[in-house]
Parts: sequence; C-alpha cells; structure tokens
Amino acid sequence: MESNQLVDANVREFLAVTIILLIALSCSARTENEVIAYPRILEERMAGENLVLKITEDITLNLERSSVLADELHFVTSGK
Repeated sequence: MESNQLVDANVREFLAVTIILLIALSCSARTENEVIAYPRILEERMAGENLVLKITEDITLNLERSSVLADELHFVTSGK
C-alpha cells in the first residue's frame, strides 16, 4: 500500500512538473524567436526540499512539493 502511495505521489509530481514546463515553454513561444529547451535538474529534491530546474539560460524554476489531493477523501455511492 505504501509503495502505491509513493508511485502515485511520483506520478502526480511528474505531471505537475510537465504542466509547469508546458506553461513555461508556451509563454516563451509567444516571442518572435523560437527556443528549444532541454530542462536540467540543478538541485535534486530530497524529502521535503525544493527541486530546481533550469529550462533556458533565462528561465529557472524553483519547484516545491505540494499536495494535489486533500488529506482525506470521502466517497459516497448510491444504488437503485
């Protein structure tokens, strides 16, 4: 169970980073010059620490861990 939660957290983190990268790239694509970016991890994330991604020479993202879901989820089902 704990392994599944870790995988889910990693998937959510990957999706969040991907979305942020897409937003950053779409903002830079609005300029007249096209930019091809190869993001690099400058500082790797340890438990509770930030992740620093260098997108281009001008764009560096400082990402911090956040929770996508609430601490508790309540599911309600009903049947006929």
